[in-house]
Amino acid sequence: MITYIETQDFGRIRITKRRGSRTMRIAVSQTGEVRLSIPYRLSTEEGLRFLNEKKSWVNKHKTDQTYLEDGARIGLSHTLRIVASTNTKTTSKVTDNEIIVKMPEEAMLDEVQKKLEQIAKKILKNEADFLLPQKLIIYAQQANYRVKSVAIKPLQSRWGSCSSVGDIVLNSYLMQLPWSLIEYVMYHELAHTVYHNHSDNFWEELQKHVPDYKIRRRVLKKYPTKVFDMRESERFVS
Repeated sequence: MITYIETQDFGRIRITKRRGSRTMRIAVSQTGEVRLSIPYRLSTEEGLRFLNEKKSWVNKHKTDQTYLEDGARIGLSHTLRIVASTNTKTTSKVTDNEIIVKMPEEAMLDEVQKKLEQIAKKILKNEADFLLPQKLIIYAQQANYRVKSVAIKPLQSRWGSCSSVGDIVLNSYLMQLPWSLIEYVMYHELAHTVYHNHSDNFWEELQKHVPDYKIRRRVLKKYPTKVFDMRESERFVS
């Protein structure tokens, strides 16, 4: 059973009562919604007391959440425009420099963010498909690397990969990063066409093309592999 309650400290929270559950759990969704799961036999008041005891943990994780709002910058050249609509369904239109999304006025935050993220992912994928493979091939030709194929995918835990036969995959979320970091990832995967590990020889190979690779590598680790408003990118490295 799922219910929603407005609270002073956490805003609107979702409470789920589960039969067979023995413990209380707290989670914060990607959109910042606080979710409380409690055993069916316990009261809502007991669950809220437990939630208040974990207030510092909840607030920390709510602060770490990111939202897509009107005016957000997505990819190289698109600005997100959100328009309230009396329609019951969400519609979107992409121009050369804008993503125009018409959302139902009564749409819930989770629903809004999920739809905006889906649209943003498509924009990033399209931009990455257009730009990254041709750039990688240019770098490969200039440095005499052999690449069998290049694919673009929205990876969740890494920025790229290279198979033992030279099949390279690049993360579409790269389109949200500074070019110096994109370049680092490309040369990193190209170096893997020669050395299929992270041995000293691999890093020496990478250093030929990215002398400051240690700095770029350290900065790259601070960026998330998810959709975010590029106007706020500095907060990841500040």
